[in-house]
Amino acid sequence: SRRIRKIFCRIFHLPQAFLRRFTSTIHRALKAIMLGIVLVALAQGFLCGIGFAVAGLNQPAFWGMLATLVAPIPVVGTALIWLPLCLSLWFTGKTMAAVGLALWGVLAVAGVDNVLRPLFLRQGIKAPFFVLILAILCGLASFGPVGLIAGPILLAFAMQAVEEANRFYNFHD
Repeated sequence: SRRIRKIFCRIFHLPQAFLRRFTSTIHRALKAIMLGIVLVALAQGFLCGIGFAVAGLNQPAFWGMLATLVAPIPVVGTALIWLPLCLSLWFTGKTMAAVGLALWGVLAVAGVDNVLRPLFLRQGIKAPFFVLILAILCGLASFGPVGLIAGPILLAFAMQAVEEANRFYNFHD
């Protein structure tokens, strides 16, 4: 990568420190995104497992593990697991358990994604919470599922570009 960086800097007449700061910013953002995806999926799977156990489903740990595996899928995620289980409870006459599990899935399990993901992103991208949520939502709207990664990366890139512009213009004043 050093060689590629040197060639890139020579072609575009950029200082190596400039490119190093950009690559460092993108690396930190990607690390935070990946860590967030894994930890949010684990949290959602754990919460699903708790909901499955309280609802009285057989093998709640197994279903929670399946929910963990599908949690990173944008929009549907854990609903791929808990929604059919809610329907199963409903059609077997366990109406209260079905309604309770559905509410738990919509409020707690899906809600934890909206809170934890931006918190993990803040570790790699120093931006306000609201801006991170907007980056995620705009990324999803613009790029689909890839937007979960592309939105925050573009935000980190833009913030670094502004920082570099400030550094450049303050240096030349």
